[in-house]
Amino acid sequence: MQELLLGCCLMVSRLWKAAVVTGFLVLFDRKYAASSHKG
Repeated sequence: MQELLLGCCLMVSRLWKAAVVTGFLVLFDRKYAASSHKG
């Protein structure tokens, strides 16, 4: 039971990290695109 809980926690932390990284990349991409269009 404890191993299952640990596995769930690891999976959630991985998903959370992936979501945070994706969000940063999207924001960075938008800022970069906006600045490049201003050129």
